[in-house]
Amino acid sequence: MTNPGAAPPCGAALCPGTGKRQVQTTRGIEMRVSISANGERGRIEYDEYTRQVMVTFPDRATEKRIQEYLTTERAYLMPESHVLDDYREEKAIPTQSGMHMERALCTLFSRTGVAVDWNDRSE
Repeated sequence: MTNPGAAPPCGAALCPGTGKRQVQTTRGIEMRVSISANGERGRIEYDEYTRQVMVTFPDRATEKRIQEYLTTERAYLMPESHVLDDYREEKAIPTQSGMHMERALCTLFSRTGVAVDWNDRSE
């Protein structure tokens, strides 16, 4: 259930820099992005409070591939400072946090061939 009076945490309908829609709910942050592949469109919804991701896509094989990608542990390179080669490796499942989900969505196309439309403003 969305709280209609609450502003997104970044203070805008679409968060600057990412273009993704974030909705503040009574439970937590929900992230919704549109996706596309092979002329078909779908949607990914992520609830940071429950750590659940829901993928909707017309092609069931592609939907399963996306779901698997977003729920499988992977290594992330996390910056330690502003120096280019100063980072640490961290293993996490993308649903673990909003930050990990954003990073996984940024590499979704290179790993699955499914593009994230960061500019889609539809609910």
